[in-house]
Amino acid sequence: MKKSTFLSLAITVLVLLQGFFGSRVIHAADTTGVTDNSIKIGHIFAYTGPVVDSTMHYNKAMEAYFKDLNERGGVNGRKITFMKEDDGYTIPRCIAAFKKLVFKDNIFAGLTMGGTGQTFAMFQMVEKSKLPCIVISKAETMTTPLKRYIFTGGPSYEDMASVLVDYIIKDAGAKDPKIGIVYPDNAYGKWVTEAAAAQIKLHGLELARKEVLNFGAIDASSQVLNLQRAGATHVILVQIAAGAIAFLKDAVKYNYKPQLFGHYYACAETILQAAGNLAEGLMGVHAYVSWFDNAPGMIKARKITGRYYPGYDATDRIFTDGWAISMLTEDALKRAGRDLSRESFLTALESTRNLDLGEIGAPLSLSPTNHKPAEACRIFKADVKKKVMVPVSGWIKASKK
Repeated sequence: MKKSTFLSLAITVLVLLQGFFGSRVIHAADTTGVTDNSIKIGHIFAYTGPVVDSTMHYNKAMEAYFKDLNERGGVNGRKITFMKEDDGYTIPRCIAAFKKLVFKDNIFAGLTMGGTGQTFAMFQMVEKSKLPCIVISKAETMTTPLKRYIFTGGPSYEDMASVLVDYIIKDAGAKDPKIGIVYPDNAYGKWVTEAAAAQIKLHGLELARKEVLNFGAIDASSQVLNLQRAGATHVILVQIAAGAIAFLKDAVKYNYKPQLFGHYYACAETILQAAGNLAEGLMGVHAYVSWFDNAPGMIKARKITGRYYPGYDATDRIFTDGWAISMLTEDALKRAGRDLSRESFLTALESTRNLDLGEIGAPLSLSPTNHKPAEACRIFKADVKKKVMVPVSGWIKASKK
């Protein structure tokens, strides 16, 4: 064989080998966490810490959902390996959990990267690892500006705050409402407060007063008195259940009687069970119906969850949030097909169109330019006798300029 011919053949073989192994490397990286019979899904959230009374319901929803999914045969012949980590609702522990799941456990995708502050702190890590994530945080910053690998499961916290302000000003019957806000000094609280203040201004009014009440606080005396002095006739509680209960008790103590509205976490049956008649008149906004609702999707969710947790009642509708995100995940995995990769999963998520949640929430739609699947939410009102928050509106969107 001539030297030139041999050299040409050698180069051709090397190019082919490089192309073969190169494609294998790319393919292997793209299918991290996927085997012939399993898909590793990671989940980081608070199993301990100051918000566990709420987050425990979200965790149970996901665990029950994926147990049932596996009993149904999994997705396209693969079972879900659900890998959970506890961040205690702190950023350092969330980052450590993320690194473990991504670099040690080699998960395929993530569901919930902690709360709002934790997820926000990990934007760059998620981007660098190219890990598809459907997160619980519904802060507008999760999806605006668009982030390639981050999706949410419903309307944003800001959407809900704006709908609540619209309702107070247009539908609550108040002639001259003075709106106050009680919020935690964290990312979630600040962004919701900013959105509410902006929506109040859109209606030609100003925020009457804002008061900080951090998660874990059990005394709201100073917040109650300051809002009372400011003459706030309507108060939005941007709180978890414990903070809302503390405010209700201290409002009665100081004979302060504003119309109270719970935002998201403070629109929960936990509050009614603990506060009883003190919650009379409490209203709220949420993206999902409660565990006690008779929507077709919730009847199914109660039946499934009861198999794994007999006697369990989800007194916080964060349960429904976890169920909806699980439904979105299963739907996208199915449509991604047997030849599953992170890219095919992302493509499937971005082609979600009017996913029917069985009326537990508004239908979900995503696209390559929009990773927030809904904007509509509902207004609820406390039925203290039945200890449930019942819907008093359909699925509504906020007014805009």
